[in-house]
Amino acid sequence: NMAKLNALASISSEMGIELSQLVMAYMLTMKGMGPVIPSSSSVKQLESNAAAGKIVLNEEQITKVKSIVKY
Repeated sequence: NMAKLNALASISSEMGIELSQLVMAYMLTMKGMGPVIPSSSSVKQLESNAAAGKIVLNEEQITKVKSIVKY
């Protein structure tokens, strides 16, 4: 699991976004996925979560993430 997290963190770093934002943006690309409403414990985290909704992943990024998170 740590290897998967590190690989995802590398992608998010390349994109200049937080890991949590990458995960939320990816979840929004999944067919049948409804709204993603994560909790937050601070205003900063709330703002970060909201910003994730504006991130558009291209096909290459989606494929990379999908290859990492597959079982």
